[in-house]
Amino acid sequence: MQYILEIVLPVGKVYLIIVAGFVAVLTFPVLKRAVPALLAVTLNVLLPLYFIHSLSAGWDRAVGSGWYWMIIFFTACVVMTVIQFFLGKLVLFTSGIREKETGRVILLLSAFHNAGYIPLPIIAALASKNVLVYMYFYFMAFNLMLWSISVAVLSGRSGSRVPVRSVLNGPILGIFAGTAVALLGWYSNVPRGIQMSVEFGAGISLPVILVLVGAIIASIPREDISFRKEFFWLILIKMVCYPGVMILLARLIPMNGLEPSLASGIRLALVLEAAVPPATNAILAAKRYGSEKHVRVVGGDVVYTYIASVLTLPLFLVISSLVYK
Repeated sequence: MQYILEIVLPVGKVYLIIVAGFVAVLTFPVLKRAVPALLAVTLNVLLPLYFIHSLSAGWDRAVGSGWYWMIIFFTACVVMTVIQFFLGKLVLFTSGIREKETGRVILLLSAFHNAGYIPLPIIAALASKNVLVYMYFYFMAFNLMLWSISVAVLSGRSGSRVPVRSVLNGPILGIFAGTAVALLGWYSNVPRGIQMSVEFGAGISLPVILVLVGAIIASIPREDISFRKEFFWLILIKMVCYPGVMILLARLIPMNGLEPSLASGIRLALVLEAAVPPATNAILAAKRYGSEKHVRVVGGDVVYTYIASVLTLPLFLVISSLVYK
């Protein structure tokens, strides 16, 4: 029982913070007006500080355990996104969806999951700093692909131009800057007063973004929250069958020479990325590059998949922890 609690409690903490943001906006609707500004500050200031601080803190250990895992995690994100895109095709086939606009949304939601804001605090609690550093490179690949591919998926045109500002966003620039600072060893030369300010911003960044995730979900119009049959198939295929298979596939990854705790942490991170719900950034992508119908379908799906993930995510983490123990 104690072992299960060690897995479930960090997940529960993440969802409680999301619920706090959700309840706050429902209770005080006026807070909706503050969400865009808070989101901009978090993405462009707090998260870059988080990556700069965290990469410097865990860089030496991560490199010592194998710098190539950074490349492997970056590549893993690309491979898993492609797999998830084809899982979206399977969802469309099984649910009989032929309408193009709905189909594009399902493909977007299946391909792009919440790769950072939910997994990072969970991995920080369950695995070593080495794995957390590797996860940043997974998150880097995710961000680069989301904002470059979502336009093409939603528009149905592969040649659609993507604003550079969308791709080179705050989190991406933060990871680039954090990697450079860590490589050059600059962080230790920064005055302690500035370090304390960076650490403060880094410390509140993930809780704040999780509150905003809840606020964004609460901002979805109620009329958009209607259950559709494709949501059932998306949850079954993408959030139940897929992470179940990933548990077995991750077990096959050779971990020769790695400490058992590090090896299990890496496998756990990959299962976690397979099990999380779709990215809430899909809502922002639909609003920027899609139609009103895209926004409605995304909103409803995000609500139901997040509800389902409250059960499925801790379940697969407990199972994978037992398998990799």
